[in-house]
Amino acid sequence: MDSLQRLESGESLLPQEKTLCEYLEYVCNSFDHPVVARLAGGWVRDKLIDKESKDYDVTLEGCTGVEFANNLCTYLESKSIEHRVIRNPDQSKHLSSAKVCLFGEVWIDFSSLRSEKYKEDSRIPIVEEGTPLQDAERRDFTINTLYYNICTKKVEDFFNGYQDLQNKILRTPKDSLVSFQEDPLRILRALRFASRFNLTYEESIPNAIEQCRDVYLHKVTPERAAAEISPALLGPDPIRYIKDSMKFGFFQIMFNRSKELELDNDVVIKRVTFALSHLHKEYQLQLILGAIYFDEFGKGMLQSKKYGRKCDQVEKIISRVLRMTVQICDGARQLMNGADQLSKIKNLNNIEVGRAIRQSGELWRISTSLIFDEDTYNFVVNDVTQYANEHNLSNAYEIKPLLNGNELSKIYGVKGADLKPFQESMIDWQLEHPQGTKEDCLQFIESSKK
Repeated sequence: MDSLQRLESGESLLPQEKTLCEYLEYVCNSFDHPVVARLAGGWVRDKLIDKESKDYDVTLEGCTGVEFANNLCTYLESKSIEHRVIRNPDQSKHLSSAKVCLFGEVWIDFSSLRSEKYKEDSRIPIVEEGTPLQDAERRDFTINTLYYNICTKKVEDFFNGYQDLQNKILRTPKDSLVSFQEDPLRILRALRFASRFNLTYEESIPNAIEQCRDVYLHKVTPERAAAEISPALLGPDPIRYIKDSMKFGFFQIMFNRSKELELDNDVVIKRVTFALSHLHKEYQLQLILGAIYFDEFGKGMLQSKKYGRKCDQVEKIISRVLRMTVQICDGARQLMNGADQLSKIKNLNNIEVGRAIRQSGELWRISTSLIFDEDTYNFVVNDVTQYANEHNLSNAYEIKPLLNGNELSKIYGVKGADLKPFQESMIDWQLEHPQGTKEDCLQFIESSKK
């Protein structure tokens, strides 16, 4: 029995999904006219390649999303089943959609079948009520045009999407050039799906992508692009994603849109490959960004309203163009800075090693993945790390000054920025004397004043 047969027989449905389908079928039958509900797109695709999915997108024939959600909520309330609902009445009344949360955390989107028409200067379509075929045709790729009919329990495949899934082909349901011109964001989705599912592009797609660079720049904002770029870099094969973007002339558009930086494609690929070879899955996105932008880090400083301080040109691009979160941006900056600081260690002593670890922060070990010189990398990973472990410097970034600013100010008679060299001298002493007390530190300060 293949994956299609397992889905249609119900064998591959999880218990929660069987319950959901029962709810949906009941609500379809609650109307006084024919209503058909279909699970669409990503959920069906993933089921047919034996992957689990929480992407529950229900398309409706015979009613709107709000109407169906209202009947579903009435049924759930009659059974005292916990749920939440969000309605979107701001859309066209005949196309209004809704979201319902079931099973505590699972959101299901409800919308009616639709057709789309595009204006030449916008990627936002004019949406009208449509047929199942029109709803399938408006989608990006054939692998996403599959439907699971709740009422018949059959998969509906209008554009041979199941065959393309089996053959690992990425194809558009309409002419690829027309599709990408209508919505050039589909180009980034093509790159993402190809790398995620290891797909081969249908022969017309590469040329269509290359012809749509200008329309992409005209229609796609950095905000919308960012929503596609992040999940692709977090996917199973970000290196292929980056290589494909370079092959089609989109890498610089995506990561250097304003052309402010000098990014060498060959160097980027080598560095991303190296950075990802160390299996720090939790920091995959930060490491990729660090590898891409490492050579440009620290070259230009700008005043940042967002950060309340001067920020690096690279930080600006990561936060404002790629729209990464503050956490991701800070993580990438910390990793790049850490690699830079650790690379500067020349001698194994407490002060030099301790300073580098303090300036690198808690991610200093992971920062080594961005040290691209082989000899330096081996020295830091082996010798520096061993020295730090043996001399209790691994957590040097946690060391607190034994004397605060006010205490130092009284001793030296200076304030503000003038205190910095004295604070650094005190920390150096603490690095050399990890067991030293506040009294020991005061004695050191008094002796150094003489």
